[in-house]
Amino acid sequence: MVNLKGSAILESNFPPNFPLRLAQKDLRLALSLSETVHQPIPVIASANELYKVIINTNISNQTTTSSAQ
Repeated sequence: MVNLKGSAILESNFPPNFPLRLAQKDLRLALSLSETVHQPIPVIASANELYKVIINTNISNQTTTSSAQ
């Protein structure tokens, strides 16, 4: 991620990338699977909570890069 997006973040250049709402959907799917196999994934759970907060601030159409702001 740093190699791919680091320079854009440092330059405050946030072009459209991957919508946060879709990234959060993927996190939900991973958490659902982890519950099915009884394997906790606390980092994903934390990321999911952070994404939910961001989405609830009405910037859910923003991208994963722009969430660094």
